[in-house]
Amino acid sequence: MEDAPKWEEIEISSWKDIPYENADCYIYRGQSNSTWNIKSFLERTTERPQNQMPKFPNETEHKLLKKFKEGIKNYRESLPDENDYIGWLALMQHYGAPTRLIDFTKSFYIACYFALIDAWDNTEKKDIDSAVWAIEFDWLRQNCIKIINADESQNPNEVPRNTIDNNELPDEIERRTYALANKKLSVLESELESSMNDSVEENLEGIIPVVPVQKNERLHIQQGLFILPVGCSISFEKNLAVMDSPQYQCTKYILKDSMRKEGLEQLMRMNITSEMIYHGMEGFAKSLIHKLALA
Repeated sequence: MEDAPKWEEIEISSWKDIPYENADCYIYRGQSNSTWNIKSFLERTTERPQNQMPKFPNETEHKLLKKFKEGIKNYRESLPDENDYIGWLALMQHYGAPTRLIDFTKSFYIACYFALIDAWDNTEKKDIDSAVWAIEFDWLRQNCIKIINADESQNPNEVPRNTIDNNELPDEIERRTYALANKKLSVLESELESSMNDSVEENLEGIIPVVPVQKNERLHIQQGLFILPVGCSISFEKNLAVMDSPQYQCTKYILKDSMRKEGLEQLMRMNITSEMIYHGMEGFAKSLIHKLALA
């Protein structure tokens, strides 16, 4: 197992220090505490000391997915295809169930919103440093292209496809990447369904960017996508470490506590607020927190 890669860290103490160059070349995740590592909701959930929690995270996700598929039919009619595992996990994530998917956005400023809005220590009653994590998207896509080509060359019984490269249309790369992610999960789900054996999970590593076929309004507004850690029995960092040269493509921007109010004011001027990000009544209610932070 590769060691976790070291992220380049850049401290930002003022809004004028926000990086503007090449911002569109990255995908971002904002977190309200700079000391937190990137973890999926599933990883955070399975870390809790609960007696009835299955031993392995993928077993937990498998059981939750089965229960979700059974219960969701009582609440909505439009559902993903049965074997669209990414679509099902995205739907679970949308409604608050633990999955291995990790939310990212193509917008640095929306990531700043998620980093800054809750960057508050309720015990100490003070602002705290938050963080925006950035991954170079073209590098991530090139890694996926290598995996797609290697995977298809190792499966001669499947319908042959043309080798894909970085000159392909983005929609074609996204489609093939989505199919790759579903195939990886299909292997795991089949193994768990037949034997509840975790051994296949240990052979799956890496990260894959995915956008669900059925994209909900919130994901659209937030310019969102997901990172799929293929192995959910290991950390996000260790999944990242198996990719080619991750230490050169990943940056952690530490937003200092002193810039929180200024940052939220600038984001409000850009109309990046709770009302825009969440929309509807939920957005209005959450916007009250935003306004309190600027009081």
